Amino acid sequence: MQWLLKRQEKAGFKVLPKPADRQLTQYGDAYELIVRDQQPLQFRRPPAQQAGQDVCFTRVAFDGRLRITNTDAFRRTLTHGLDKSKAYGCGLMTLAAAGGR
Repeated sequence: MQWLLKRQEKAGFKVLPKPADRQLTQYGDAYELIVRDQQPLQFRRPPAQQAGQDVCFTRVAFDGRLRITNTDAFRRTLTHGLDKSKAYGCGLMTLAAAGGR
């Protein structure tokens, strides 16, 4: 969660806080955000690209609610991805309209 929360402003959105009437979970999170899936990945770079250096990162899927705060930055995030691992298929966002406006 902290990874995403640290990048939200630059990415043009804000993860919504939980309503005051909802209790915090056992993990103490205060946001409309859950980590749905985590998968650590590691592989060796091809020999042409700095041989001997492993690439290590964790692929994570988040579900939550957000508010767009900067349309230009958010558009850039949607079209170019979020952070460095987008070259490996990460950092992509899928949106759906929130129900119950």
